[in-house]
Amino acid sequence: MSMPEGIRLSTWQLARGGVLAPQQVSSCPELIVAGQNGALLLDACTGETLKNYRRETDPAINYYDALALPVPEGETGDPALLMTGESGFLVGLDAVGNAFEFGRFMFGPMLDAAYIADDPSKGAFYTAGSSELNLLKWQTSSWEHETFALGIPALSAVSNASGTKFLIINATSLNFVDATSATPTVTEIAPLTSNPRRIRCDLATNLCAISDFANSKLSLVKWDGETAPSLTDTIDVALGPVGIDIFGNTIVSAGYTDNKFSVTTVNTEAKASNINTLDLPTGCLAPGHILFLRDSNNSLVVSCNGSNGFAYLTKVF
Repeated sequence: MSMPEGIRLSTWQLARGGVLAPQQVSSCPELIVAGQNGALLLDACTGETLKNYRRETDPAINYYDALALPVPEGETGDPALLMTGESGFLVGLDAVGNAFEFGRFMFGPMLDAAYIADDPSKGAFYTAGSSELNLLKWQTSSWEHETFALGIPALSAVSNASGTKFLIINATSLNFVDATSATPTVTEIAPLTSNPRRIRCDLATNLCAISDFANSKLSLVKWDGETAPSLTDTIDVALGPVGIDIFGNTIVSAGYTDNKFSVTTVNTEAKASNINTLDLPTGCLAPGHILFLRDSNNSLVVSCNGSNGFAYLTKVF
């Protein structure tokens, strides 16, 4: 597949019954990888294509994120696949995970997409660099779009468990957004270094991190999901971080510039206690995104943008 940009949905598989169901991660998990003209469902060990969600009729359009949206428990309807990047599609899926409908909902760059509270059943949101936050939530029998004005441009975002409070980064600052009322309130928390790319959190440990591509740093943030966060630490990691992920008190980041990755352990005060930077497997070039599989093998998956592939790593921490 050409130009895989982002890896998502590592521990979820397409299942029967009209839903996307969680699985026990086997020795060969299934991955959804976004890239040129869409996304593929792949076997992590063999690279075999299991499902094809590419728009072959499109010109060369790059997608950065692909998020599967299951039917919430107790509901009926069709699951979907959200693909965002230089264009945006919501793909309708049938009971066995085959695409039956491609619905384009936006032209122009969408910079980030993430699950609400890292839970696919709660829905997702995506940012387009504008002053709006766009959400996908379950409405009766399908996934539907919602939009509300932020008043500030949004590059990347994370939400609390209810999807009512958000941390937003733009080109200059970290911001706290309270959307519990009809008019969201925005509070600037702290300035950021010159090139922030992504923010991610693990709400179970109140830990968040922000990647800074140009300065090869991560900013660490403590957030309880309800009140304003605090910026706690800034650390050096593998060069050129874009994608990051957090699992408990451990943060991983990929070095787009030096083909390495960093594993950072954080204490209860959200300050780094150990940073271990390692080489990626030979041939994984310009890694863009990185993801914990949250399995007993302590596995990671890394997208290798510069070499059109991915790296599947086990026992890395």
